[in-house]
Amino acid sequence: MKNHLISNTLLSSSILLILFLVDLVLPHKAPGHYYFTIGFFFVTYLIQVILIYSLGRTPASFNVIYNLTTMLKMLLSLSFLVIYFLVIAKSSQTTETITFSTFFIIIYFIYLIVNTKLFFINKNE
Repeated sequence: MKNHLISNTLLSSSILLILFLVDLVLPHKAPGHYYFTIGFFFVTYLIQVILIYSLGRTPASFNVIYNLTTMLKMLLSLSFLVIYFLVIAKSSQTTETITFSTFFIIIYFIYLIVNTKLFFINKNE
């Protein structure tokens, strides 16, 4: 579990640092929901790790908990985007909406790839 916590913290910090550095270079700043997205993924993957390690003691329960939490993460991510489109996207330009959607999907897949590799890299856990 420590590996997942450390890896997710480092991943989130790295993405935040990259976003901050891009903000320094580009003429216009990224809105706050870009930063909130990183926190959203950090928290959802943190909750998944805690649930899996606390409830998934046997291989069968691990599979059930992993699949359930993965489905919940997908539903939460979809809800996040729906709320974004209903609340924030109405007041922003189309290019900003497309840019944020692309950013969200890229970050989603980065977290998904890193955490999936972390769960299945160690055969002894």
